Amino acid sequence: MAQVSQWKRYDSRTPVNLPTRMALDAFNVALAKDLRVNIREQASGAYSVSSRLSVDPQAKDISHLLAFTCQPERHDELLTLANEVMVKRLAKGISEQELNEYQQNVQRSLDIQQRSVQQLANTIVNSLIQYDDPAAWTEQEQLLKQMTGREC
Repeated sequence: MAQVSQWKRYDSRTPVNLPTRMALDAFNVALAKDLRVNIREQASGAYSVSSRLSVDPQAKDISHLLAFTCQPERHDELLTLANEVMVKRLAKGISEQELNEYQQNVQRSLDIQQRSVQQLANTIVNSLIQYDDPAAWTEQEQLLKQMTGREC
């Protein structure tokens, strides 16, 4: 059984920019951990718990999705507990330690993405240098799949 919160409107003058999205993401990471600890581990009532905040810049909507699976007879109890956890987290905000952990995780992800982009750029440059074709590596990939032992 899952519980989904309703869409909430926010002031259209509030810009939905990258800092806002990152702040929401950092908050949700802490909230998701609280929900997991309180609902799944301490109350031992949910099989899975997920918390997701998302922003729709065109519609000017921020939505929060709380979903958990549990035995039907425990739904109301666990939903009440989840709401209490969310109210406490909203009042508390996130700590410096939680913010630091979030920043480290995002930085790790950005580093991986940057390396991947750099590797792709290097591959394209090498294809251009060696074959005078920036997309030669895609042709090589196709040719590799078509090769047979008799051709070698």
